[in-house]
Amino acid sequence: MTLDSTVAQGGTISLRHVAKTYGETTVLSLDELDFHFGEVVGLVGENGAGKSTLLGVLSGMVEPDAGSEVIIGDESLRFGSPSASRSAGVAMVSQEFPLVDQLSVMENLTLGIRPPDARRFGYDSKAVAREARRMLDGIGLTISPAAMVSSLSVPARQMLEIAKAVGRPSRLLILDEPTSALGPIEADKVIDIARRHAADGAAVLFVGHRLEEVRRVSDRVVVMRNGRKVDEMPVAEATDDRLIKAMVGRDLYSAMSDQHEDAVEKEVVFEASELTAPGVGPVSFRVHAGEIFGIAGLMGAGRSRLAHTIFGAIQGDGGTMALAGKTYRPAGPQSAVRLGIALVPEDRKLQSIVPNAPVQWNVTLPTLQKVGRGGVFSPKAERSWATRLLNLTRVRLTAMGEPIRALSGGNQQRVVFSRWFGVDPKLLVLDEPTRGVDVGSKADIYQLIEEASDRGVAVVVVSSELDELFSLCDRIAVLRRGRIDAVFDRDHFSKEEIMRSATGVEQAA
Repeated sequence: MTLDSTVAQGGTISLRHVAKTYGETTVLSLDELDFHFGEVVGLVGENGAGKSTLLGVLSGMVEPDAGSEVIIGDESLRFGSPSASRSAGVAMVSQEFPLVDQLSVMENLTLGIRPPDARRFGYDSKAVAREARRMLDGIGLTISPAAMVSSLSVPARQMLEIAKAVGRPSRLLILDEPTSALGPIEADKVIDIARRHAADGAAVLFVGHRLEEVRRVSDRVVVMRNGRKVDEMPVAEATDDRLIKAMVGRDLYSAMSDQHEDAVEKEVVFEASELTAPGVGPVSFRVHAGEIFGIAGLMGAGRSRLAHTIFGAIQGDGGTMALAGKTYRPAGPQSAVRLGIALVPEDRKLQSIVPNAPVQWNVTLPTLQKVGRGGVFSPKAERSWATRLLNLTRVRLTAMGEPIRALSGGNQQRVVFSRWFGVDPKLLVLDEPTRGVDVGSKADIYQLIEEASDRGVAVVVVSSELDELFSLCDRIAVLRRGRIDAVFDRDHFSKEEIMRSATGVEQAA
């Protein structure tokens, strides 16, 4: 990667008096914030802290108020558009995956640029393929440049976005929750990419909720709350206690019980016996009433496929599943819901919510039969039912009719939980339940999971965060290549052993 002379000589990107107001509401007010070339800055804060607005200003998506200054070297810039931001050398990996599904990998990677060795006139597909391969190789991504983006998994899309950003020259690389869709091995790769990019002379801004990852990648950590910078420290001083206190003023796990009853002694709610599906199995395991059963594994191990098979979104092709002692083979998600099975999927925006629909519609979607009489829909009954469900999960919103996309990630996830609590499930399957939510919302979601467990619901949690699984679960199964490699009881949880199981690495003699 070739960086411009500003980066080569070292220097600083300085923000001075950067603010953004909407009407009488100030959502961002930064007196000063600096990013040094060759440095990784970690940025943390709850949803609503102002992080997204700051990233919007830097990426040119949000125009700051008059008087805001962004200074690179000796040059004062005002980013008013994405093109101006890109011209200034800002590259960003967004949480939203702004990829075009109908185009190929190589077409997405080279949108808006001309490969250096392309023919002068016309579309040079060979040059485009070579440039795309260079960008993919730069981060060790082995997918085909000709593959359609629509065929890629969520983690593969995330890595493609990263390849697109780091494959172009930049002075500031912004990584917004870059590991939220990734497993531990892939997350390590992203951290290495960020460090190498900084070593090449760029400034890197790493936005994350996983505090341990933020510490591993960063030289310095900045905390935002209510649109302001409230703390800043070298990474050696960035303890969990200090970061969480600055963000939310309370301990992440304060809402969680330290008591884990022996749920394995209770009745079996779900049982898979030699279950197979595309990319899964054979697997056999049981989940008991009130048990929180974790599933760990690397990207591509089949964790999400297993979750979707249990829910009927993927059809099993062998073995059996039983719910409360009765064998079932759901024709699809609707039949699974009727049986008392609920799924919170990995990709909230694509698989779980209807972004432009109102909150009340999103929460009552699977239980519309409860909001009318004699087959006649009642808007008043819908509002009442939605209010009751949202109160269960402590959703914060200004109006029931506002589109769910207007809510924070944490509140959107609470709405999804509210929806399934209305079904009164026997089995609750959660695929990355805290992906893309802030620290405070994580604690709330953990409490909701424990409350479901206390009511006797059998809970299956798929998560890439081992700390999350350790805090929540009674047992953890490790999936590798679609099969359960090992199951760990709570007394024997070990990060080292789980990673050995996930990777297939034997312990040295």
